[in-house]
Amino acid sequence: MSWLKGQVFAICLTILFINSILAGDCPDNPNVLAPCECKNFNETHKMIYCPEYVELDVVGVFKNLSQALAGKNKQFYHLRFFNKLTEKLPANAFADIEFQDIWISDTRIERIHENAFSGTKNTLTKLIIDRIPIVDANGTGDNDLFKAIRQLPRLTDLEVTRTLLTEIPDGALQSHPSLIRITLSNNFDMKRIGKHAFSDIKTLFYVTLEETDISFISDEAFSQESAELEFIIRFMGDDEAAYLPAAFQSIKRPVNLHLTQLFPGKGGSNIPLEFHYIPESTYRPFLDQHPMHRIFSMLDSDDCDDKRNDWLRKRSPNQWYMIRVYIGCRDENRGETAVKEIQSMNPKADIKLLKLDLSSLQSVRHFAKELSQLESKVDILINNAGVRVTDCPDLLTKDGFEMQFGTNHMGHFLLTLHLVPLLRKSSAARIVSVSASAYKCGEIHLNNINLQNGDYHPWVAYTQSKLANVLFSRELANRLRHVHINTYALNPGVIDTDSERHVEKVDETKGKGFMKRHLMMTPFIGSQTTLYCALDEGLDDE
Repeated sequence: MSWLKGQVFAICLTILFINSILAGDCPDNPNVLAPCECKNFNETHKMIYCPEYVELDVVGVFKNLSQALAGKNKQFYHLRFFNKLTEKLPANAFADIEFQDIWISDTRIERIHENAFSGTKNTLTKLIIDRIPIVDANGTGDNDLFKAIRQLPRLTDLEVTRTLLTEIPDGALQSHPSLIRITLSNNFDMKRIGKHAFSDIKTLFYVTLEETDISFISDEAFSQESAELEFIIRFMGDDEAAYLPAAFQSIKRPVNLHLTQLFPGKGGSNIPLEFHYIPESTYRPFLDQHPMHRIFSMLDSDDCDDKRNDWLRKRSPNQWYMIRVYIGCRDENRGETAVKEIQSMNPKADIKLLKLDLSSLQSVRHFAKELSQLESKVDILINNAGVRVTDCPDLLTKDGFEMQFGTNHMGHFLLTLHLVPLLRKSSAARIVSVSASAYKCGEIHLNNINLQNGDYHPWVAYTQSKLANVLFSRELANRLRHVHINTYALNPGVIDTDSERHVEKVDETKGKGFMKRHLMMTPFIGSQTTLYCALDEGLDDE
């Protein structure tokens, strides 16, 4: 398996490179850092932890640490700053100690100096500001969170949650060189997004503004010059915010815009619902700006009849309908939990759960029969289930197939064939199969499909199943080319799901823990490719 050795070699090189950057060690005398502590973050990396209810001279502590580590590596992986008695972060707060990841939470900090992170500006890639009473700078003095952020050229991930900020000021993050993900949530006092707040960030992929009460978005707040890179805006506000005529019109990059509305719920909680209507004055220019702009916002049955939505109904007639979703799930308890979670976000979502065990061909046949009794047609089939297992060559499906091949391919294969008659009854059906980039390493072992007689390896079995997904989708497209059913196979990327729950458990602070925090996409982001293949009108003829 020379190709496999090559893959492992590449991964080892990457890990060694990361370790060489972040291999700082704790001081020989732990008292120089008191009351903060130096701990193991995982087997390789160290972290600094500043505890809650203790008096702390931030500048003094990190100056002492810097002197104690003179001539040594002063780079640490993570800083967890939870000190509840600290009220401000002054300039050069952490001396020349460098971090890749800083999490500031549950403190009394109201001000952060624009040079607070200057000593670590060349290494910091992730910053979390959470549950602190930080307030707006209002253009006064040197205490300005967003000025501090603009001085972090390698920052890719920013989270600002549960603060007292009332606005994202003009030019807050304009032209930042490396930001990829921006999360602003649960900032309940936030009302305004200033001009050019997020403009001209060429690397930007994802912005979420949730659990806020934003009612004003300035012109060109999200302006982006023309580029192929798509990005996502997830916006939760109210109908007032939807009226802003120029808020999204200056975005020249392809955008998936998710509009969600907040309504007061029981017990004072907030229940996210969709906007009641999509104002033409705001969103027609936005949609006209770029052929790849998309709006996602489910209107309920009453809103569908609202005359203010006529323009959108005429513009996209093929996507203007009520959708019923069936979820096939082996574990009905987990399935019910998923359904309740979705309905908690959208109480009017029409979702039904049916039992489906893809490792059992009998279960697949029963599911297809049950669905055919409930529906006269199927518009979209998404083959999304999958499993990865540990080194267990004797783990077979109920029908005698190796577990990964049997579940990931054979189950979907039979399900699709049984549902083709229902898909044919749709005016424009789609079949979407979720594969993985691992298919490139795969090989179909026709003479030993179960990889018996010592040929079994979990990675080989997995890549075989993912290659089978791709080959099946391609041959299906060929055989269905004369009917109105389009088929797609896709690689969703590296997503933080529990698909590896059958893999031998690993410490979250080790390999997968590192990947989860810095390399993996959230399920929301990771699902975008699947939704694109399932819903995008531009793919009708492809």
